[in-house]
Amino acid sequence: MTGLNVTRPDACSLLAGDEPLAGSAPLATAWIVVEHPGPWGRDALTESAIPESVVQHITQAQTQTPLRFLAARSIDLDRRQQLPLTGRHVWIAHCQAREPEARVVQIDHLEQLLQWDLTSISEGRFPVVGEQIESPIEFVCTHSKRDTCCAVLGRERVATVPHHLRGQVWECSHLGGHRFAATSLFLPSGRLYGRLSGFSPNGHDHLREPSPECLRGPSYLPPPLQAAECVVRIEQQLTAADILVVTMLEALDSRVLCDVTSSDGRHWTVAAKQETFVSPASCGAQDQERVMWQAHIIEEGSCRGD
Repeated sequence: MTGLNVTRPDACSLLAGDEPLAGSAPLATAWIVVEHPGPWGRDALTESAIPESVVQHITQAQTQTPLRFLAARSIDLDRRQQLPLTGRHVWIAHCQAREPEARVVQIDHLEQLLQWDLTSISEGRFPVVGEQIESPIEFVCTHSKRDTCCAVLGRERVATVPHHLRGQVWECSHLGGHRFAATSLFLPSGRLYGRLSGFSPNGHDHLREPSPECLRGPSYLPPPLQAAECVVRIEQQLTAADILVVTMLEALDSRVLCDVTSSDGRHWTVAAKQETFVSPASCGAQDQERVMWQAHIIEEGSCRGD
């Protein structure tokens, strides 16, 4: 847990302190993140003054494809202002273990998104616009209309971003998992993190993904495979630069057997098992029972077939 200032006794991030992060990332193989300074309603797509035609376009894509929408705004923006934006940023990403891809585009008005085939984007076929993203971009959930912990802990995180990294970190709308605040998404990797504190006062020249102990999982994998990747990254102390490919070997009721293979030829057989946890989903909400995945390594080899 962070040491940040969430003092209300029913704060979900305090009451869910024993719940594992691994396997909790939302499912999405593709993301579209639209700069929209707000204010954001509880649903950032349908309740934030986005043109109805654009809402319908994105909603249809989210219903029919593994694409997920986020609203984003500069961490330096006064969120009480409603600014007519020209040159809005839009990030599109297709996430996978090997060679994830993301692009950033500037548009003059949101209706330009109607020209984009979002089904193609969800499959990794991007319009020939914008620039390819070479360095990680972090989107930190600060969505106050959804949860107090996200508002407080998310904003505490972005408040500590070093000056030279401020263009690489953005506030964003609901990422799911308020109880894991502060939470964030990294593109193009598609990995989500939770229970984040502030940035190191020393900073770095480039933005880095957090420690694997804070990893919720890559969004392109289902929960048991997310948990399998998390346990390997934690126990082997692998960095974001280490490529892991996770495949399901066997699924039996509440147990899933996975193979996790690294780009250097090592592989691990991992068992993920369902466990039940009770915690509130949001601040002030009633406790609810949910199933999470606990994973452990049962075998390690230097190459497949060892």
